[in-house]
Amino acid sequence: MILKILIGRNQLMNDLGHHLRFGGPRLMILLGERGTGRTSVLHALSNFTPTVHHLSIFPEEKPAETLLNELYCLIAGYEVPGVTSTLVEQMVSALEGKNGDLPLISFDFPGTSGQDLAQVFERLTSVLLRLRALVIVALTPTQLSAWSENLQDCYHSTPSLSDFNAKDIQSLINARIRTVSNEKWAVSQRVIEETLASTGGRPTAVIRYLRDLIDSDRGVSTPLSRRQSALESMEIEYSRPPPENDARQRMAPEISELTPLDVDDDDPQEPEIEIKYELDKTADSEIEEEEEEE
Repeated sequence: MILKILIGRNQLMNDLGHHLRFGGPRLMILLGERGTGRTSVLHALSNFTPTVHHLSIFPEEKPAETLLNELYCLIAGYEVPGVTSTLVEQMVSALEGKNGDLPLISFDFPGTSGQDLAQVFERLTSVLLRLRALVIVALTPTQLSAWSENLQDCYHSTPSLSDFNAKDIQSLINARIRTVSNEKWAVSQRVIEETLASTGGRPTAVIRYLRDLIDSDRGVSTPLSRRQSALESMEIEYSRPPPENDARQRMAPEISELTPLDVDDDDPQEPEIEIKYELDKTADSEIEEEEEEE
């Protein structure tokens, strides 16, 4: 059921399924951010092998020792030896005695820090390498960054799980609807675009958003419906652009050209004033007589 609605992970599932059925024992890291479907991938792998051991609760005290004991209970039985070397040898023997597809052993601790996981798997990796099984550790990029290079080199890492695009969302809708109806849901492109914008394509968020969308349409209270009700109760008045300036329309259709104040070609020019000085002839004659007497 999970495999039929697992979208956008076909190549990854084919590769991991091949390892379980035809490959040899190995350690792998399933890399992806939270919400990209790492847990769904691990659960879907149960379709490829009848033996699955999934550990998802991180122990608070002595995590490495506790996980090793839990793994022994899943593989060999509930009478856990008090000596670690004996415990390991019995687990190895129990798995070597089985034929057919490889068992799947998975670890999925999304809420645990990468440093804590690094300390645990520094101790467990040497044991896990001896087991006839496909061992997968689900990690986020942040968790993986806390692991040393030597520890990372012991594991084969998958490409990081990607978010959904518009085509993946449409395929998800078709796959989900196919499980409950023979008819397709003719979802509009606008709904897909709004889903992608609201969730960023993160698979878990996409599924939650579409579920709330359907529930809201049925009248069920959801975050989407409550948000819409809150907006309506606030009576928000959306701002409108200011009206265009109509000053030009209110102006007279024809406006006479303004004449500069300092230039007036029509005004008559002021006449030039000529000042003529007339010499006193009498004074000139007296000056001449004085010059002759001398």
